[in-house]
Amino acid sequence: MIAKQPKWVGRALALGLLLALILAAYQLAVAPLVTAYQESDKQIAEVQDQLTRFSRIAQLRPAYEEQMQELGQRLAAGGIYLKGETDSLAGAELQARISGLIEQSGGRVRSIQILPVGEDEGFRKVGARVQLTATLGALEKVLYALEASKPFVFIENLDIKNRRARRRNKDSDAQSEPELTIRFDAFGYLRPELTS
Repeated sequence: MIAKQPKWVGRALALGLLLALILAAYQLAVAPLVTAYQESDKQIAEVQDQLTRFSRIAQLRPAYEEQMQELGQRLAAGGIYLKGETDSLAGAELQARISGLIEQSGGRVRSIQILPVGEDEGFRKVGARVQLTATLGALEKVLYALEASKPFVFIENLDIKNRRARRRNKDSDAQSEPELTIRFDAFGYLRPELTS
């Protein structure tokens, strides 16, 4: 015979089963929803923080655009770029400037050839290949004038040769500077267009 258990044991077991079912339902259905809502709240807070930062940055945009325009005007007024609406006009300006500086320094232009326009890190590079004759002192003046004044002109591929071998003659002046044949590439940059 099976002994009868008191009623409270059955009720306690039923209550335990009910609590286990409620806990399992909570773990399977409610807990994931609570976690998802918490993650959503966290993501919403992050997005709101980003939105606040972006709106602060957007408010600064007009000030930055104004600074860009001022900078562009100062660069244009600074004269560091070659002038000219087209590559050809800028090349002609460069050619005239080099020729004038050579003549002023006491050298003689033999030839100036405009080089093809190139791109250099977003800037249009206008160049000329120059050949001249001058003394060492005149060459120093030419190079200094080209590199130290505005618009900026840069020198590359400098090649200097003695025009003729120095003749040691008793009648010749030992103090006279020899005539040199000089070749170099000179280039400057066109002002980049500032985009707003």
